[in-house]
Amino acid sequence: MTRMLARLALSSYRWIGTAVYPLVWGYLAARAAKGKEDSARRQERYGHASAPRPQGPLVWFHAASVRRDHGRDPADQ
Repeated sequence: MTRMLARLALSSYRWIGTAVYPLVWGYLAARAAKGKEDSARRQERYGHASAPRPQGPLVWFHAASVRRDHGRDPADQ
């Protein structure tokens, strides 16, 4: 059951990504017009790197900010 659920989730993710892809260009163009995106680096959002990949093994680290108001949570004190 878990394997089938995982395949369903991945398949859904792919279908949704394919359906939303045409809308991404307009969204990024609007963000660039507001100055929130660097127009010269927009192709990176589509997976096209602006710099050549270095030789040898590559380790990718991705970090995202989840919350900005850590001090307001009583559990943090």
